[in-house]
Amino acid sequence: MAWVIIGGLTSSLVLTLFVVPSVYLVVDRLLARFQKKETRPQKPEELTVSRAMNE
Repeated sequence: MAWVIIGGLTSSLVLTLFVVPSVYLVVDRLLARFQKKETRPQKPEELTVSRAMNE
């Protein structure tokens, strides 16, 4: 009975610390690869001091 408890604790530890974060990382990278949109970076609007004072 003790071996079953030790095995369960060990397997849950391995799943929690290694397997689940690895799966999340792989899925996140796959989603980022397929959802990547080709957009040009927009030039930020120039803000002058006088215009900033008026806002």
